[in-house]
Amino acid sequence: MGLDQIIEAGLAIGLDDLTMTRVAKRLGVGNATLYGHVRDLDWLRDRIASEIVGELEPPVAGALGVNELLFELGTNLRRLLRAHPGLGHHLMEREVPAFQAHHERHVELLVELGLEPTSALLLAEDIPSFVLGYESVFTAPTDPDRIRSEVVQAASDATPDVSDDAVFAWTLRFHIGGLVGAIERNDLPWT
Repeated sequence: MGLDQIIEAGLAIGLDDLTMTRVAKRLGVGNATLYGHVRDLDWLRDRIASEIVGELEPPVAGALGVNELLFELGTNLRRLLRAHPGLGHHLMEREVPAFQAHHERHVELLVELGLEPTSALLLAEDIPSFVLGYESVFTAPTDPDRIRSEVVQAASDATPDVSDDAVFAWTLRFHIGGLVGAIERNDLPWT
């Protein structure tokens, strides 16, 4: 048994349901054997999150404009968060090197598209934060112990024929437009 098998077992279980006992059981070994390969649960979650984030493909330089690149960043991240429950929570709480590398690549691409490095950094940080926040609100469990936004329910009641994806795309485009417009107007907190 190697680390690749352990990560595969963790991926199959999912970040939301991951425990050392479940991984050991899935691999047919005892917890003590598993701990011979894995420092602790957080360490394993970090490795699994890095593996998942590795699925994000950075856009090709020059193929997209600023708004399109940011929209692709947001929609790709959302797709990944939806496919892997628990990933968003993990990314908000822990530093994941693969996610940081993905972020740095987007900063580079935005600079290649002509943005100042500070503006590129602002945009590359804001869009994932926006998506993580959006997903944490709009996909919150509805059990009575958790607060669910009344706005979410009102919006879904008022627009029954509009898909969740369409609402997200509209919201993301609106958000990007506001940020890019502020940069173009030089309406930034540090100017």
